[in-house]
Amino acid sequence: MKTAYLVKKLFDGLNEEYKNDVAILVDNEIIQDIVDVDDVPFEYNIHDLGDLFVIPGLFDCHVHLVWNGSSHPKAVMTGETSEMTAVRTAEHARLALLHGITTVRDVGGDYKCVLGVRDAIEQRIIRGSRIIASGNPVIMTGGHVHEFGYEVDGPHEARKGVREMIKRDVDLIKIMASGGIYGKSESPGHPQFTVEEMSVIVEEAHQAGRKVAAHAEGRQGIINALEAGVDTIEHGNLMTEEEAKIMAEKNVFIVPTISTFYYKATFNDQLSGVPDYVMKKVKQIIEGSYNVLRYVKEYNIPIAAGTDDGATCMPHGALFYELELYVHCGLTPFEALMSATSNAAKACGVEKELGTIEPGKKADFIGLKNDPLKDISALREVDTVIKEGKAEKSNAMGLERENNLEHLRVLKTDRILN
Repeated sequence: MKTAYLVKKLFDGLNEEYKNDVAILVDNEIIQDIVDVDDVPFEYNIHDLGDLFVIPGLFDCHVHLVWNGSSHPKAVMTGETSEMTAVRTAEHARLALLHGITTVRDVGGDYKCVLGVRDAIEQRIIRGSRIIASGNPVIMTGGHVHEFGYEVDGPHEARKGVREMIKRDVDLIKIMASGGIYGKSESPGHPQFTVEEMSVIVEEAHQAGRKVAAHAEGRQGIINALEAGVDTIEHGNLMTEEEAKIMAEKNVFIVPTISTFYYKATFNDQLSGVPDYVMKKVKQIIEGSYNVLRYVKEYNIPIAAGTDDGATCMPHGALFYELELYVHCGLTPFEALMSATSNAAKACGVEKELGTIEPGKKADFIGLKNDPLKDISALREVDTVIKEGKAEKSNAMGLERENNLEHLRVLKTDRILN
């Protein structure tokens, strides 16, 4: 069905200025044109979005749909059946969609659960965010999140691990280049994998047209991952100016996931059930999370928004919180929005199809009651979600609402970097 969506204020994901009083012409899930409201062809059905501010569908480039965002999500996942985990995965994808996140990049989970949900959403059996999935991360034996990692050692096994995930039809490869905060006996500063192992992984993935995302919190892990040629650095907490400059020169994306560290470090006295070792490590590295955003501004490192939703105390759908923190740390609302739209699409390798509102792209866009270019917190109240030309959420239509995330707050009195 041909539909013309009438828009008062349109942010296309490219230009900082709004387009006023236009119509988005959609046919067969694809944007055909953007025209003046007075120039809508007669064969198009009219869908008036009223006074909403319309922006591209959002990306969250770092989620774990198999985790439930509780105080100890790993324990929940390992204590239930894979069938129950798959059901949770589907529900988490649905919640993300209702928050305006039309695309998520899942960077770690049992491939049978995540890929099954991905395919069910693509076939419109169930509703949820579009999923770009890594399946099981390729990790060293005993490496970070080994609970659902594909363990390999040495270049030969590393290559086989990539091939195994590609055999399962994953969309990208995720690797663990350093330890993290969620393992009791590991440290974010400790590197995992050698450069040789990661180089083989990158080579094999790129030959198959897949990007490589590297969990790298510690400095040496970041250095090794960059030398190996990965496409995105996830977290990057302990990077220095040296690594920041290399990332800028190589045009490697950073996915900061500052919200997961900020929330636990800032509101630690209000949280219960979180393992002590997690809280201790979060407090040690939160300063580095601030520095990541400073380096993004100072060296113009490409940034793609990601939350780590599903991890400890991070509920699904919290992308607005991540973007609020970007602005809190010095990015403009426009820069924050770009990190979750057109720049995010580039980081995921789908910029030809998604990330902006322009002819030839899939018709993914959302409607907000308030202006996000003035106040990024406008993303907290998503009125309408259109995915591939279909209304997935519309308050006026009485469709279900998202989960309540009002407890996620940014303290205006703590450190600001700008």
